Amino acid sequence: MSSEAVFTIPKPVGMVEERAILVNEWVDGRSLTNLMRDWRVAGRDVANAVEKVGGWLKAFHNSQLLPPAPIDTIWATEMLEDAWAAAPESFRCSQYVEKGIALLQDKRQRVNEIDVPVSWVHGDFKSDNIMMAGSRVVGLDTSANYENTILLDVSHFLNHLDLSLLDPRAIRLLPRRQALIDRFKIGCGGFTKSIEFCSVWFRLLAAIRL
Repeated sequence: MSSEAVFTIPKPVGMVEERAILVNEWVDGRSLTNLMRDWRVAGRDVANAVEKVGGWLKAFHNSQLLPPAPIDTIWATEMLEDAWAAAPESFRCSQYVEKGIALLQDKRQRVNEIDVPVSWVHGDFKSDNIMMAGSRVVGLDTSANYENTILLDVSHFLNHLDLSLLDPRAIRLLPRRQALIDRFKIGCGGFTKSIEFCSVWFRLLAAIRL
């Protein structure tokens, strides 16, 4: 992604070699989180920003597209098992968690049969890490050092969006929740029903892991 494009990353300006620190330009803008928490920002303007965020993610993934492949559900469930082992007993015994895990297991074979887009992965894609800077949409904290299903980034963003809407400073947007999700997906280019199915499966898994 070019640092001069509409969908971009910060421009590198130097490096502190002895500490392996890359120094980037200062981005003069506002994070999506900041816009969501500002009561003076109209809901329609937040929705427009969310769609642009989806566009940024689409451009990021399109810059390194790989052949589609099914989600590695063995790897995904191993992550869940690790989180499960470290969770408090009260969480593990929750009927809602038990039902969620049962649903993941029940739908796992179907997920195994669906090819999903694969690209490099941001790794921590959420409203804190995307800036609106004039005409530019700038992604921050980009790792792009490993490749996997794009649903890692999509699911992380949508789950974080749901949590963000419960913040008292952003709760005015809660009635617009579905509209915001839809606008994000439009920005991403839209998903087929099969990809949507896998996205919901992955979102559930990621939510239980939190």
